[in-house]
Amino acid sequence: MTDSGTNVKSLPAAGDFDYRSAFPALSQEINGHPLIYLDSAA
Repeated sequence: MTDSGTNVKSLPAAGDFDYRSAFPALSQEINGHPLIYLDSAA
């Protein structure tokens, strides 16, 4: 909720988002294994 009392739509949970369709580069395979992206964001 915001201060004005209106509801704010929340973002989908990470498990519900289809990252591979959003980032076509993740559809690649390298040596027969799917390409993955790890982000530490530290």
